[in-house]
Amino acid sequence: MVPSSLPTATVARRLLTRFGAQSPSVGSNPTKTWSANPGYAEPVLVGDMGDGSGSVSPMELIDAWHAASATILPADTEVWDSHTRSGSNDPDGVVGTVPRLMEKLDAAGHTGAVLITSREPTGYPAANDRILKAAADAGGRFIPYLRVDPNLGAEAVAEAERCIELGAKGIKMHPRGEAFSVAHPTVAEVGRVAAAHGVPIIFHAGRGIPAIGDDVLRLVGSVEGLNVILGHAGISDLSWIGPEAANQVSSSTRRGGACPRS
Repeated sequence: MVPSSLPTATVARRLLTRFGAQSPSVGSNPTKTWSANPGYAEPVLVGDMGDGSGSVSPMELIDAWHAASATILPADTEVWDSHTRSGSNDPDGVVGTVPRLMEKLDAAGHTGAVLITSREPTGYPAANDRILKAAADAGGRFIPYLRVDPNLGAEAVAEAERCIELGAKGIKMHPRGEAFSVAHPTVAEVGRVAAAHGVPIIFHAGRGIPAIGDDVLRLVGSVEGLNVILGHAGISDLSWIGPEAANQVSSSTRRGGACPRS
């Protein structure tokens, strides 16, 4: 096993070497200084890379990890991306299109993806319909998830019911995007809809929000049969949530329930 204390670039290189994948020019001693390129381009890791390359982008590191991990999987393994978005109205400035996503899935050799709308400040019904249509037109390569804003109360619950009846396979809620707490009462109401239909809820649990793990555990404990996914590897609660999540899976299995899907 590669020691976790090594710089990411070194870990990527050693993985590539171990599993026989071709290594990009990634050095072994980057600094931790990040600079953003203009126009929402990807940031660049700047520093002495140790091999004359000068700098390396995050995507180059991710590509290295991807190439290494792909060599471990059996040849017939289907790989699905569990969290992708499309849309053009997100205030963050991120624009995602279905053709671009399909292009990236093909380039990565992935079978398909969960597809969710990005943030829509004017509401989600039309955006959810767009996602459902994209999935219907994609020949089975997209699994559509709906998105709702729990601040809308009964309207959000009704939208979840509507979209699930039309074929949505999961629900996305974004505590930062819609400025709500997981303890919001409508979240539990939407959770009961999800549990009744056997679909999971995915919460944004990445950067930009406080810890949500305690509220999520209370939610799962109060809604029988609810499966919850913490997006972005649960970064908001990464230091402690893992063993607690394992206990939830174990308890669900003992009760004869379904384990959370990821």
